Amino acid sequence: MVIPLGAEMKLYDVIVVDPPWPVKKLTHKARPNQVDMDYHTMSVNEIADLSIENLAAESCWLFLWTTQKYLFQSLPILRGWGFNHLVTGVWEKTYGRSAGMPLYGFRWNVEFYLVGYRKKPD
Repeated sequence: MVIPLGAEMKLYDVIVVDPPWPVKKLTHKARPNQVDMDYHTMSVNEIADLSIENLAAESCWLFLWTTQKYLFQSLPILRGWGFNHLVTGVWEKTYGRSAGMPLYGFRWNVEFYLVGYRKKPD
């Protein structure tokens, strides 16, 4: 996916990217009440090819949301967009009860966000 960039393009000081990672729902046999994905996903290469660096001001914060499965692929993407990685945070999904399934709970009850920054050249 390519973001069209024009001469009048606004640049942002803070950008939040929550890409549709290529995840799949568990089989209905494993979780019979789970619905199918209601959105289209993108490949890792399509996400990396987004022109996020062209939306960023010279000094800009970036928050990149990711999942456990794509955590290690997210860092090169963040760097490829011209940002330095500062910290990784975790959002725990509690759902008001124990999150996740006993076998898989370690994987699906959290999401991660990478915080990046780029500074204008001195």
